[in-house]
Amino acid sequence: MPPAPIPFNEAARLGALHELGILDSPSDAEFDAIAQAAALACGVPMSVISLIGDDRQYFKAQVGFGSMTETPRDTAFCAHTILGTDMVEVSDARYDARFQDNPGVLATPGIRFYAGVPLRLGNGHHVGTLCVVDDQPRSLDDAQRTILRNLAVAAECALQSWGVRQERRRVADALDQERQRMALLIAATDAGTWEWNVQTGELRLNERWASTFGWTLEELAPVSIHTRHDMVHPDDLPGSIER
Repeated sequence: MPPAPIPFNEAARLGALHELGILDSPSDAEFDAIAQAAALACGVPMSVISLIGDDRQYFKAQVGFGSMTETPRDTAFCAHTILGTDMVEVSDARYDARFQDNPGVLATPGIRFYAGVPLRLGNGHHVGTLCVVDDQPRSLDDAQRTILRNLAVAAECALQSWGVRQERRRVADALDQERQRMALLIAATDAGTWEWNVQTGELRLNERWASTFGWTLEELAPVSIHTRHDMVHPDDLPGSIER
């Protein structure tokens, strides 16, 4: 059984997949619901939202495969599906040259029927599939094909949302690390610091800055350029009030 050909854009495709930060992630209700809906709508016992990595097929969500979370890529039906742009449907894998000697066909789970839709990210890369599987030969009707394609769109949106959340976490973590670094730097140098929010007029001062001018933080509260005009040089007061 020859494995599926490698996509021409494989390096970029794998980069897009890894950027999502979704491989080996905990189960997620949104993806689970999509997989369950696919199985119910198509009347099959098994379904998977799969992600095709460099050497494995990872199950982000699945129905009917027990505790299985991945398979080797070179035996994955879905590795063939990501090569195209539309659904791949196999009525009986025993008579398909691509799959007839596949371990999943010859042994457990005894795959006969397969239908999968590639999952495409906004950048155009196919990172996985939504597929339905049965151990009995069958075909989908037109309504089921439409539903499966629509659920694949929902899975694509879920992947995009996952990627956005991961990027926000990365940015938040980077900002938090920078704040910690600045806090350590300020503590080590005993520097006086102040921050001015131009929009609100709020000032954030530390104790060292206040003591440099003979004040305490309690004496300065509330600290706002808009309310504490005594803190502004007379020459700068008109401009600060206008802001």
